[in-house]
Amino acid sequence: MQDLVLAVNEAVSNSIEHAYGATGSGGAATVLLRGDAEGYLVRMEVSDRGRWRAPPTDPGHRGRGIGMIEAVAEDVRVEPGPDGTTVSFQGRIGRCPGLCIPAS
Repeated sequence: MQDLVLAVNEAVSNSIEHAYGATGSGGAATVLLRGDAEGYLVRMEVSDRGRWRAPPTDPGHRGRGIGMIEAVAEDVRVEPGPDGTTVSFQGRIGRCPGLCIPAS
């Protein structure tokens, strides 16, 4: 569970800093969580309405956010577009009784 909290926090932080930070105009990030019927698999999406900025070639000591999300979550997707960016991923919470369906 802590891994998913880390992943959501990182996605929201990236949205605040990268989508709106360059313009100084501020903006909102939307967090959407969807659970399966048993509540063990959760799909998370963090969306913003800011402008996409490509990662720098040499991020220096920064630029590890998406890698951190990929390390702790499954099926990580970054979808930039003209109306903002959505980062989505999934993970499991709690204990999985008996037969668990693998994440797809």
